[in-house]
Amino acid sequence: MSRLRFFGAMSRLRLVGIAALVTLLAPVACGGDAKSPPRLSGKLPADFATALREEQVGSQEAALDRWLALVDAAVAAPDDPWSAPAVYAALDAIVWRTPQVLSTVTDASALYYRTARTKETVARLTKAEAEATDLVSQHALASALATIHEFAGNAQAAQKARARSGCVEEAWVSGPSAWETTAATSRKSALGAGALPESTPGPFGVPVKAQISSGHGCDILLHAASASPGTRDVVVDVDVAEDGPFTVFFRSPVAGALYVDGDPLLVRGYELGPRDVLRYASGTAKKGTHRIVVRAASTGSERIGLSVMGGKPHAPAAQTTLTHGLSGMKVHTAPFGKTGSEHALYAAYALAIGDVKSAEKAGADKGPEASLVYGRALASVDDLSSVDQIERARAAYERVLGAWPTAWEAILEHAELAGKRRAPGEAALQALRDLDKLRTKDDPILDVYDAAQSAREKLYDRKAKAMASVKKNLGGTHLGFATELSVADHVGKDHMDDVCQASPLRNYGEQDCYSAKLQVGDRKGAREELARLGALLGKPREYAFMELRQSLIEGDLAGARKAFETLTPGERTLASAFLVATEKGPDLEKKLRAMLHTADGGVASLPPLLRVLEPSPLARYEGLSEKLCEADRKDPAMKGGGTVLLRHDETYDVDPGGLVHYVLYDLRRVSSTTDVEENAQAASPRLLGDDTMRVVRRRILKKDGRIVEPEPTPNAAQAHADLSQLETLDYVEAIYEGWALPDDTWNLGFDSPDLLPERTSIKEANLKVTLATRVGGVLHAHASLGAPQETKGEGTRTLAWQIKDRSVRRLEEGVPRMDQHVALSFTTATWTSIASAVAERLATLEEHSEEVDEWARVAAATAGNGKEAPKPRAIVDAVVRASGEAVKQAIPSMLSDYGGSRGDGVQTLTARTILGTREGSRTWLIARALRSLGIPTDIWIAEADPWSADPAFPPHPGRFMHPLAVVHLTEDGKTSDLLLDADVLGPPLPPGRVSPELRGRKAMTPATGAIVDMPVVPQDNERDEVDIRLTLDAEGNAKGELTVLLRGRAAQELSEALVRIVGVERDRALRGVALGWLPFATVDDVTLSSAEGSWQVALRASLTIGSFAQREGSAWVLPGLDPVHGVFPRPYTSTLSASYASQGSRENAFAVTRAMQYHVRRRVELPAGFKIARVPSAFEVKTAAGKGTLALRVARKIEVGPKGIDEDYALDLATGTVSREHFGQFVSDLRRADDGFLSSIWVSGPPPAKKP
Repeated sequence: MSRLRFFGAMSRLRLVGIAALVTLLAPVACGGDAKSPPRLSGKLPADFATALREEQVGSQEAALDRWLALVDAAVAAPDDPWSAPAVYAALDAIVWRTPQVLSTVTDASALYYRTARTKETVARLTKAEAEATDLVSQHALASALATIHEFAGNAQAAQKARARSGCVEEAWVSGPSAWETTAATSRKSALGAGALPESTPGPFGVPVKAQISSGHGCDILLHAASASPGTRDVVVDVDVAEDGPFTVFFRSPVAGALYVDGDPLLVRGYELGPRDVLRYASGTAKKGTHRIVVRAASTGSERIGLSVMGGKPHAPAAQTTLTHGLSGMKVHTAPFGKTGSEHALYAAYALAIGDVKSAEKAGADKGPEASLVYGRALASVDDLSSVDQIERARAAYERVLGAWPTAWEAILEHAELAGKRRAPGEAALQALRDLDKLRTKDDPILDVYDAAQSAREKLYDRKAKAMASVKKNLGGTHLGFATELSVADHVGKDHMDDVCQASPLRNYGEQDCYSAKLQVGDRKGAREELARLGALLGKPREYAFMELRQSLIEGDLAGARKAFETLTPGERTLASAFLVATEKGPDLEKKLRAMLHTADGGVASLPPLLRVLEPSPLARYEGLSEKLCEADRKDPAMKGGGTVLLRHDETYDVDPGGLVHYVLYDLRRVSSTTDVEENAQAASPRLLGDDTMRVVRRRILKKDGRIVEPEPTPNAAQAHADLSQLETLDYVEAIYEGWALPDDTWNLGFDSPDLLPERTSIKEANLKVTLATRVGGVLHAHASLGAPQETKGEGTRTLAWQIKDRSVRRLEEGVPRMDQHVALSFTTATWTSIASAVAERLATLEEHSEEVDEWARVAAATAGNGKEAPKPRAIVDAVVRASGEAVKQAIPSMLSDYGGSRGDGVQTLTARTILGTREGSRTWLIARALRSLGIPTDIWIAEADPWSADPAFPPHPGRFMHPLAVVHLTEDGKTSDLLLDADVLGPPLPPGRVSPELRGRKAMTPATGAIVDMPVVPQDNERDEVDIRLTLDAEGNAKGELTVLLRGRAAQELSEALVRIVGVERDRALRGVALGWLPFATVDDVTLSSAEGSWQVALRASLTIGSFAQREGSAWVLPGLDPVHGVFPRPYTSTLSASYASQGSRENAFAVTRAMQYHVRRRVELPAGFKIARVPSAFEVKTAAGKGTLALRVARKIEVGPKGIDEDYALDLATGTVSREHFGQFVSDLRRADDGFLSSIWVSGPPPAKKP
């Protein structure tokens, strides 16, 4: 049910930059007189275990007595460290907790709602609150009573209880002040003292006016000022009448930090997931006004809660004199204990305060109490796969049933999990079968579940039997009442009568009655129900948006405007502002644009509203297409030009607030069936950010003069299927319009579509960009567009390009990725901001899982010899090996710059997830493990391919795609850095080795935002090693052995494949390696000689090569070696010039995307009577890496012995970009290398014997 839960116990700090925060926190937490900690009595945990057992296997009435007795005992022992945990755990059992298996019946199924002793329970809890001497217990009891009174519909009592709980009902809210939702919360706010600003700067410095969040009960709307995600600041002042005890409670479903008087006090970590978690601290406060500041990371519409005991909280006044004086502030934590009952109480308390990660710790204890709470915790864990969740929970509940065979919750959860193991259609029936198997006695709670499942599956006889038991045993309780309603097949007015009846068993705090009244059309009754709910829950403004919607439906504009004004800016939508506006004109358009950064819904709702307020783009192009087509039919432009763009206009406007708007007009003629298939549809621009676009108009202007309006074809498999009536020499008109607001990192940008793709020519194209000067950013234009015309206006600059009569361009191979399109590219992002986004992403992966720590310790243990502690380098080697065994499928994109973004509040991916699913980023797993072992490790992300020949090309995600771990080793007093390349196909590479394609590339360091160079020159022992030993016979045939050791990309691909392929396919793959080096050989036998799962692939092959030596006149000619060799998935050979220099000259730079590194030794033994006649001289081609050049080394040596010839070939070609100016020299070097490798050796010897 909806409930106000205030929680405690500080989790392990995880936030980025938290070390500084902890340093500041230490003197606050440790202030006051030093006192020895009180001893643990053990009585409260024992009482807890007794109450829990009674609830599960005994009488619910007796269980209620035991839980109430536990509350009394805890309140009577305020100095016992188990006191607060016991109070929260007991109140959770009595009031707050709804077993998940019963949540389909009702949101309120705790003990209070399962028994008929409601008045007695309220009296006992009220008495306990009155007798409590510590503020924590007082607060918890008042909160529980508020929940009960809200359920019962007693508005006056509920309001009094909320007041006694110290909940803050109004607060000053600003922001977002930063785009991050994890890292920014650890940065201290500047609002701890002095006057508060009226507004704070948001994206692009657009001011966001601060708001007072009020009228929402004990909830504070983080989105009061703006619905945009980011970090918020919440400020509350507290008046303390006199020196005395002081306790502050911080409830939040998102990461955040709380400061009092400018000092950090409480932290709520991101790893705890999207559920309310409470942190609280107690101490002494001096008389005066103290300021509480919360920095909370909101992803949209979250709410936090604050409560203060020992002072009067209120929204800050304009002028306030603040007091600084907190002493002895102590963050409350629960002892973990040693016994099973203590572990169980610790976990139950953690669950009561929403700390699922701490509750999981109870799984280490196998007792029934701890196992039961552990099973509950698993249902809310976010970073386990569903399979792991189900199986771990089943095991936990089976442990419970082993000790308590009649435990109703374990039986129901086990049955529910049994159903989840089946397909959805079979789940309920399987759950019922499991329930029948485990049920050993009659229990009305089991019958509640039985009735609900039977009703869903339409098992009417079974439902009737179960309901008879429910009515008999749970009559007079809310659970029995709710069960009757949930299984009834009532609709319409009958359903409304059910849920709106004036029964003491009804939950008056739910919206069921409101929804039912709406469904039957009782709008007046629905409004009255909303008013009642607002008064009951202390939330008079909570349902303003519902009232607004109802007023609009009823045509009550005055009521709609009144409700609209009640909403805060973050609750308003553009559509609602439009609908309640008195005048639809320019002023309204300005208002809507001003709301864009704060309104809920973002830019998506803007286009239809502006279409009413602004002239359509159609107006400026009306009649133009018809005119151009008529002229082209008479005198076709650019005959033979493939797809001809008769007219192409693009206009982009970027306003000072960061709103991007574009209009694209395109009229093209398709000349052939290829153009109809490939170029019929004009591409739309790509916008960076929160974007939306619409097709204003698209139509076909037939060659005979007819105009065809395409019909929409949703979900069509074929591209531009709506243009199915298109024929050759037809014309296609397209008009697009789009808008975008800044993205997650408060950056914006656009990439225009390629103007000159394959088979495209241009008659006329016009591009215009208008930029607000305060926006900044980088605009890049492809060289083919030429120089723009620039004009400046007031606060703007406009750049325009015009292209006329441009024929089909020459498409070149090997163009760097970002240079391939003739287009514009604009962005305000920098590589530093992209690195910050990646760092934010890494922060969302952080956790404190004991499972991962244990995995790391086990892996490190394999590095030692059992006698002395292993050295750090040995530990690194062991962890890397273990990561290859644990993670079979590496996913490098998990840590790419594409993944850089703020957290969404749900930590579904951690190192534990990677271990559980056996797929993910090995790099992250290794870094996480090494850090837990005390070895500092950072993350780098390297370029996957050459980016652009222009170093000034605007930053874009997609450049840095390959993660690496950088280990900072300290051994024997020396420090060094070690690169780890683990996210590769196949097993991870050994420490210190990186994929050849990464050498010479750039890498991003998310921690600092710097871009660094990767190593350029490969080590000799990182090349592929090939050994060829051939014996030539008198007929020119050769026979011998081939040994290959692959270490580069081919080894990674082949190692990955060898895990999956067997039999003939495996043999074919190995033979392909041999044929990749000796393509004309017959492979007689091939054997894999490397270990299974090795990062390098080694094999041996026996082979025969017919006519290896060719007779030329009176001599024999032995061939050289092809420089380029491919071995997997298809063997091939080629020359360097054929591979990289098929075009003699270029307009663009040339990108080499695949490195080559190998060393070949070839020995050819000659038959008797053969002598060396002519040997090519040794040669070497060597080029250093530089600006516009690549690192290249090609060498061949030949030694002649008495019995044969020994040749040595070496080739090292790094990836990178060759500039257009250096391409000619590059081609020349490649051709010299080809000539050197292919040069033949001439041998004199007798001719082959004549065949008879």
